[in-house]
Formats: sequence, C-alpha cells, structure tokens
Amino acid sequence: MPSAPSNKRKQVWGKIYGGRGASSGCFPSSSSTSGVNELTTYLDSDTVTDWGETFDILLWWRDHKLTYPIL
Repeated sequence: MPSAPSNKRKQVWGKIYGGRGASSGCFPSSSSTSGVNELTTYLDSDTVTDWGETFDILLWWRDHKLTYPIL
C-alpha cells in the first residue's frame, strides 16, 4: 500500500482491503508489487469525463492495454 495515498486511493484501497482495520495478511505479497503499482497508477490517473453516448469502455481498455496490462 502506498505510504501517502490520495483521497481517491484511500477510498479504493479501503474497499479492496477492508479499510483501516484490515489485518496485514490482507495486503498483497511482494510478488504482486507490480500489480499494486499498476493499480496505484490507474487510481492516480485522470478520470474519464466523456461519458457520452459514443463512449465505449471496451475501446478505452483496448487503447490502454499496454499501460495497464495486469488490470
């Protein structure tokens, strides 16, 4: 878990790992560090603001598959 998470990251980490009361056993092992770093990068990225009728989430993921290969 990042040392100083932003507000958005705190909320998501809390949902994923059970909030502040979660035991340390709930956190990923060092072998999955790249996945944690990728999740952190994704959560810190700019959010999609164009949710119009033409927005296609599958196309967005296709365009970002090299940026977020684990997600």
